[in-house]
Amino acid sequence: MTVGVAAAVLAAPPAARRRTPVVRGSLDGLKGGDGDDDISGDDGNDVAFGGDGNDRILGGRDGVFGGSGSGNDQLDGNTGNDDLFGGEADDSLGKVG
Repeated sequence: MTVGVAAAVLAAPPAARRRTPVVRGSLDGLKGGDGDDDISGDDGNDVAFGGDGNDRILGGRDGVFGGSGSGNDQLDGNTGNDDLFGGEADDSLGKVG
């Protein structure tokens, strides 16, 4: 990505920005950046931090901790025993499956 393209993306209104997928295989720690991130855990115990954007965090089969940023986060636990931490903003916490 060139600097000009990066500046144009940052200047776009939030609704026009694309979500950045952050998907890791067997890593235990997952961290989104300052933008809008999609984070998916794997079958192990995952620690997921949303960053400062509007993030969607889906847990794997075991544990997920997420949404430590100041954005409005949507956190889904999926199957298993999950702990969801919303952070400072208006967050949606739900159990899927």
